[in-house]
Amino acid sequence: MKLIAILTFTVLTFPAAAAEIPAPAKLEAPGVVALQQETNGWVYRQFPTGLRLYVSDKDTGGKSNCNRECAFAWPPLYAEPDSKPTGDWTVIKRDEGKVQWAYKKRPVYMLFHDDPHNPAGNGQDGGAWHLLEP
Repeated sequence: MKLIAILTFTVLTFPAAAAEIPAPAKLEAPGVVALQQETNGWVYRQFPTGLRLYVSDKDTGGKSNCNRECAFAWPPLYAEPDSKPTGDWTVIKRDEGKVQWAYKKRPVYMLFHDDPHNPAGNGQDGGAWHLLEP
């Protein structure tokens, strides 16, 4: 009695979930900002730390209201004094005289001691802080 082995191969294909998410319309960003595609969409991160970027509902009229102690916990995304606007990114002047990047007229920050893989600032301070998304 002869045994015949039949091998069957199954090829599994997985759609590239990230490829199905269209890129933002405007891809320009300052050199200190990286736009990264993740499984749930596109995110902005500070380069080179990889920290996620945030905006605050307490900022109005393209002006930062996060100064002194607030700026220690939520460091502004500073710009070089000679930085020029690019795409949706502009430069605003802070109360202490430095310049900060703003996205769609909203000042941009990082969270001190945030984790690049598990950002913790979204919804903090009574829901005032939000992850910056394109």
